[in-house]
Formats: sequence, structure tokens, C-alpha cells
Amino acid sequence: GVKNLLPEKYRLFRNKAGKTAQQLFTEEHKALVVEAEKWLKGTSESCMLVTTLIATVTFAAAITVPGGNTSADSTSGNNGTPRVPAPSPSSIGGTPIFLHKDAFMVFAIADGFSLLFSITSVLIFLSILTSRYAEVDFLVSLPRKLILGLFTLFVSIVTLMVAFGAAFYVVLKPKIPFWAPIPVACVPVVALVFQFELFTELVFSTLWRNIFRRHKHRLIKLKAE
Repeated sequence: GVKNLLPEKYRLFRNKAGKTAQQLFTEEHKALVVEAEKWLKGTSESCMLVTTLIATVTFAAAITVPGGNTSADSTSGNNGTPRVPAPSPSSIGGTPIFLHKDAFMVFAIADGFSLLFSITSVLIFLSILTSRYAEVDFLVSLPRKLILGLFTLFVSIVTLMVAFGAAFYVVLKPKIPFWAPIPVACVPVVALVFQFELFTELVFSTLWRNIFRRHKHRLIKLKAE
């Protein structure tokens, strides 16, 4: 940061008011810290609401699987769908009807990943909301948490759309072509891509510049040697 630009021997010098450079920097940027805290809390609350909804939907989808489950004393699923023979013994109830289909396994895996990443995102945004919001936290800690929170949110949305497309295909396979769910699932994903500007700016300003500085300082050190 700015502190690294000032020679170490001058960092403890005081002006006529008896203040160091760090104290002056903190006072002059006090309003900026307040505005940044307000924006970060608002962004985290909005994102946490979305991730909570995704976690709720994916958890419900895991319980009420597409096509329903088999019943030990019935020839149909819990929603009246004719039972499809499965590799497991038919006497065991509670087995998903479409368990033997590849598309159902895609749904199950994508739904599980979506639930995992959405819960992770909720916890990350919760840690942002409970942060102390000190001046030093805005340099690395909070931006990195926001980057990780947005990344897990994006992944949870994408995997949710994959799960939706797979479930759509499993249930309506006899009546629709295999590619029909793809454009439906891609619409929100494409809309999500256009919101990547904030994410890319955060990655560039927080991670990329730090990596670039390390290499730059290393080159300067090598030249000096």
C-alpha cells in the first residue's frame, strides 16, 4: 500500500500537530472507510439472500427428486409416475425411480455441488458481515472474502442450472429432444456472465496486482544484486 512507498525511517516522523503519516492517512480516509463498509455490508446482505434461496431450493430438490421414489408395496412412484425398473431390488422402497439413468446422476451431482457451494457462500458472506471493518481489513482480507463469496455464488448458480437441465431432461425425455433444456438453462448463466465486471475488478485489484508487485520487487532485487 501507500505505507510501503514511504521509507521506513520516515514512518514515525511527526508533523507540527504531532501526528504520524499513518495517523494522517487514517483521518483523511475515515469517510471513505465508512462508505466502503456500508457498500460491502449491502452487497454481502444481497448476495447472502440469493445464496440462502439457492441452498433452500437445492436442499428441497435433493429430498423431492425428479420422478419420485419407488414404494415397496406399489407399482408407481409417490407422484403417480409408473415405476421404471432399477438395478436395485424392487422390494426396497424409497429408491429414486430414475436412479439408473445417467441424466439423474448428473442432476444428483450438480445439485450436491450447488448445495455445497451455496452454503459455503453463505458462510463467507456471514463472515464479511461480522468482520470488524478495520482499515487494514480493506486492503486484503475483506476483498479476498468478497472474491471467494462471489465465486462460490457463481458456481452454485451454474451448477443449479445444470441440475435443472438434467431434471428437465429426465422427466420429459419421451416428449422433448435432448438439447431442449440447454438453451433454457443457459439464459441465466449468460446473464450472470455480464455481471462479472465487479468480480474481475476485485480479482485484478486484489490478487493480480499483488502478484505483479511481488515479481516486480523480485526483479528489482535481482538487478540490485
